[in-house]
Amino acid sequence: MSEISLTSLRNIKSGEQLTFDYATCESLPYDEFECECASASCRVRVTGQDWMSPTVQELRAGHFSPYLQRRIDALRS
Repeated sequence: MSEISLTSLRNIKSGEQLTFDYATCESLPYDEFECECASASCRVRVTGQDWMSPTVQELRAGHFSPYLQRRIDALRS
């Protein structure tokens, strides 16, 4: 069984709606959709290739699944 951990990037207030960046763990094209988080920094369209964006890699550094982090490291070498 694999262990999965979710961490927040900031403190979460009681009752606050949570969002999740699929780019930190998803690389398959079958699950693409329009995001409705309404964040000012939203990419709007969620795709299985978002993790490949240098901007996303910089923004989410240290928060990728081990599988995707290995792929990012391979792209950089």
